[in-house]
Amino acid sequence: SIPSPYFDLAGSPDGSLWVVDPGHHAVRHFSRDGEPLGSWETSSMEISGFGGCCNPVHLAACPCGSLITAEKGIPRVKVYEPDGTLTAVVAAPSDFASTETGLDLATRKANGGEVLVLVPSLRVVRVYVKKEAVVNG
Repeated sequence: SIPSPYFDLAGSPDGSLWVVDPGHHAVRHFSRDGEPLGSWETSSMEISGFGGCCNPVHLAACPCGSLITAEKGIPRVKVYEPDGTLTAVVAAPSDFASTETGLDLATRKANGGEVLVLVPSLRVVRVYVKKEAVVNG
């Protein structure tokens, strides 16, 4: 279901294909031959879900198999395991203008793995690198 101009897909390191289904707040997985391998959907305003009318809008696959998603409405970038488990937030809504839309994504192996985020309103590509968590106590 594609109710907006956003429809993205990403090739996985194993040769399979991941496709956004923004009308159902879902991500679908297909084999090279087009056979469905699975999917997950999380329609929710919570950080682990996809809110609004049609999210996610963009998708990128990491060499490790994780998936990066971008959303509109509440602009944010997140990392999921292939089963749909949220593992990290790359960029929060506070990182963007409230009206930001169309964040696009890519990944690269530099510096141990980077997420590249195109911010259309600023005409820039931001580079995000994983930080190690700091635990006090």
